Amino acid sequence: MLSLLLAVSLAASAIDPGDVYLSTETQFVFGTRITSGIFLSADGKLKTGPSAGGALSAQFDARGHLFLLFNLGLREYDPSFALVRDTMLPEQSFNMVTDGVGGAYVVGASGMTYYYGPNGSLQRQFQLPGLAYPTSTVHIEPAEDQCTLAYVNSEGVMAGGVTVQRFDACTMEALSPRGQGERFTTIRLMRDGGFVGAQQNTLKFYDAAGNLVLTRAVAPGPDLQKIGSIAFDSDSAYIWTASTGGFVSKVRIADSKTVASQVVGPVLTLAVNGERRPAAATLLGGRRRATGH
Repeated sequence: MLSLLLAVSLAASAIDPGDVYLSTETQFVFGTRITSGIFLSADGKLKTGPSAGGALSAQFDARGHLFLLFNLGLREYDPSFALVRDTMLPEQSFNMVTDGVGGAYVVGASGMTYYYGPNGSLQRQFQLPGLAYPTSTVHIEPAEDQCTLAYVNSEGVMAGGVTVQRFDACTMEALSPRGQGERFTTIRLMRDGGFVGAQQNTLKFYDAAGNLVLTRAVAPGPDLQKIGSIAFDSDSAYIWTASTGGFVSKVRIADSKTVASQVVGPVLTLAVNGERRPAAATLLGGRRRATGH
């Protein structure tokens, strides 16, 4: 009985606030690709945690549940890493994002987007404007209003010179784009409608109107590769970045200082438990707009 209670106690703290989930990929000589899911603690150290598969897309929701997207499946785990549900998807999918109530949007390879409610059932589906098969390089983000979806093509701008496309999933209407035609590898929305975009090893922060308010250069890792994934920390003063080559760093937004780092395999996606997104207005902190340091 004691051993059982101990096991339950350990499982209950499997995923702690501030933990970072990373999906990594290794390619061997014979072409076999192995993916794995690992965890870092808030100080950037590798954590002995639950066995997590290597997902194509990942995100924690407000309850600390971890959603992992695989080619044809969406898995949801609770904070003890117990599997809540494993949902089969109607088509190959590369990107997913959770909302604020336990649901998830999954973008299929065709650009069709499927919304799965908190009970795991498919509630609606719709085509996102400007997307074409395959959507393997598209990254999608939800706004605080739980209606606005923003998405970017990491291979460059979309049709018409649009960088960040926006769509209201409640009214089914396209919204005005953002990003001024610049190219971003990935984006992360902030709580007031602004966003941060990764451009090589630079982070550019924009307000809700699409105005550039801050730029931050991130020290590259030994792989010298561009940033491929970003997520805010559980403390909104920091942001996590992962290069495509596998250098992961926790960066203080105020001065671009790297406060923690780790080298892992090539990163497919990252997610932070308890992520807190800042407001664009709080990033200025009295500094001149769009300064680099």
